Amino acid sequence: MRRLMSKTFVILSLFIGILLIFSTGYATDYYVKNGGNDDLDGLSDANAWATIAKVNATAFNAGDNIYFNKGDEWREQLTIPSSGSSGSPITFNAYGSGADPIINGADLVSTWTAYSATVTPAVATDADNAYIKETAETVNDGVSTKMYLGPLPEDVSNYYRFQLNVPQGATITTSYLTLVPSSNSNDGTICTVYAEDVDNASQITTFANWTTALGRITTANVSWDFPALTLNSAQNSPSLNAVIQEIVDRGSWASGNYINLLLDEDGSSSVLAQFWSNTGTTAPVLHVEYEVPNVWKATLTTEPNQIYVDGTFGDKKASVAACVNEFDWHWAANVLYLYSATDPDTAYTDPGVEACVRNRCIQSSSKSYISIEDLHLIKSNSYNLSLSSGVWNMSYLNVDNLTLEYAWNEAIYIGDVVSTETNILNSTINYWSRSANNKAGIVVYGTAEDEGTLTIQGNTWLGDFGPANDTNNNNNGMLINSGNPIIIDGNTFEGTDHAIKIRGPEESSAYSGTVVCRYNYFKDTGDDAFFYLGATSTDNEIYYNVFNNIGDNCINLSGGTYEIYNNVFYDAYHDILETVTYATTVTVKNNIFYNIETNGYLVQFLAPNNNIGSSVFDNNQYYQSGGAAAFYTPDGGADNFAQWKTATSQDANSAEADPLMTDPANDDFTLTMASPCIDKGTDVGLAEDYIGIMVPTGDLINPTINPIILAIISGMLTDIKPDIGAYEYWD
Repeated sequence: MRRLMSKTFVILSLFIGILLIFSTGYATDYYVKNGGNDDLDGLSDANAWATIAKVNATAFNAGDNIYFNKGDEWREQLTIPSSGSSGSPITFNAYGSGADPIINGADLVSTWTAYSATVTPAVATDADNAYIKETAETVNDGVSTKMYLGPLPEDVSNYYRFQLNVPQGATITTSYLTLVPSSNSNDGTICTVYAEDVDNASQITTFANWTTALGRITTANVSWDFPALTLNSAQNSPSLNAVIQEIVDRGSWASGNYINLLLDEDGSSSVLAQFWSNTGTTAPVLHVEYEVPNVWKATLTTEPNQIYVDGTFGDKKASVAACVNEFDWHWAANVLYLYSATDPDTAYTDPGVEACVRNRCIQSSSKSYISIEDLHLIKSNSYNLSLSSGVWNMSYLNVDNLTLEYAWNEAIYIGDVVSTETNILNSTINYWSRSANNKAGIVVYGTAEDEGTLTIQGNTWLGDFGPANDTNNNNNGMLINSGNPIIIDGNTFEGTDHAIKIRGPEESSAYSGTVVCRYNYFKDTGDDAFFYLGATSTDNEIYYNVFNNIGDNCINLSGGTYEIYNNVFYDAYHDILETVTYATTVTVKNNIFYNIETNGYLVQFLAPNNNIGSSVFDNNQYYQSGGAAAFYTPDGGADNFAQWKTATSQDANSAEADPLMTDPANDDFTLTMASPCIDKGTDVGLAEDYIGIMVPTGDLINPTINPIILAIISGMLTDIKPDIGAYEYWD
């Protein structure tokens, strides 16, 4: 009986197990590569799919992995089609060897042709055409609706003024003047056509104006011998190419300027001709066809925000006429225009002309339990990676080891999120926010109710802003508008504007979560390295960071409570630590404050809402090269270090002296043997310094020995104290 029950139990267990397997489904691996086949099953490299479109159209199960072949590139948008589940995310990753697979938001543009255009301006107003009686020395404008040309006793000549939208230096290929007869006449009317040789012609309203115009005519001219004229049968002049070319070749000619055509009756006419003036469809018209040297055009139905020419960022212009240098471009009416000395199809082949036409490289809307890893996302027309939800309830988003480059707006955009966990890890963000419009490398928009921890760890920002090139104002490394708890750990921010900017869910509101900012490196920012609007935020920690060559303030705080420990602040353009607007309470210990560049302060507490009395400053090292360290106290005074201590009763165990770092000008902020910062800190409960050395270490202990032995030795030497700054000294 016992044996039968055992067999029954085993069979039942197996049956239940099988049911569980089928009910939960198998995790499946799918493969995608260039040269694959979407008609295959995608379950191996040999049967790999070819396109991202196939991925977008497939329903995946929790735990599935979609692998893209390394070394391959797709010019498609990945739209994540399915959610995973807790513990079983759907993962998008790479396989094989070589460079990470690329998802490119740009398309190659080809089939370029030389740019040509046609303009047909008409006489616009009465005063823009006139007949001139030479003998009587009178000018009669077009208000009479008729123009006269020929041998009346007064020898009648004409002038016509046109606004000509032809760029300077364009090559005129076809041009002629069209006049419509207002009566019949015999042949015998002859005139010579000139242009007034000026950059931007004025109306001719007096005989003196006419005389001046005849005194500065183009070298080029055309004789126009009219045939017998028929009422309303339009007459076209001989080619005016040479005349028009002489004007548009003038050094100060600009598209949109005016040109005066002068029809001078020289006494050889025998018949008077009559033409309509500026009256609707019979008005005089100048027809000009032209080519712009070195400007090419190609069909492109989507307007790009940016283009790249063999990898070089193109310079967008407001008009075709403004395209006068290599890489200048303009888009209008489904046509892309590009300045190039030769045909772009052959001039640029590595990879060619790329127009950013997809707003996202990867888009995920309302999908949870997603992991995106080991991919290279480039050249979006808006965001490289967009993770958003209209229902405010995404859970678990993981981004790891991505390279994100050349986004028009944000490299990573996470919006409307209440996530149990969001991780952005070990990724590289290069040259984002080309739009220069209050964007960031990473943007998170959420709600005050956001609860999931946002972890930003091990990432690198490389921008081209910095103090000397602060042209893209408000293009931050990271912009957080939410209520999530945030951990910012082990990142490098270089060449950003603001490096970190944290606010509440509304851009002007205060952040109410908690931030831990540690082990980060900030360099060459164009504005504040750390800006925090946190009026009600408590228990924030900023420790073991290095701030180097900061374009405004190293830390700018507006409300909240903070512990600021063991940072190196080196060379700020304005203030090193500034508190503004809201009541702010800080505990500041074991920091090196080194040098400000302008009339700023090492520490600035702004009245009236800052809690200097409830704050604590101690065991810090202050130094201003070439002068005394400056401080700003709540009473409005600009004080030296001694006055600061007296006025605030702070920094009893701090000092003002050169911290004697090894080579800070070349990014080495370790302490020399002679540094006054060694063993002058105080215990703030931190275990490791900026590079992972145990705290405290002491100057006689080698931190590379066995950590257990190190801990025993450190425990025995009770007089060892932490060092001031981000690096523990050891010899």
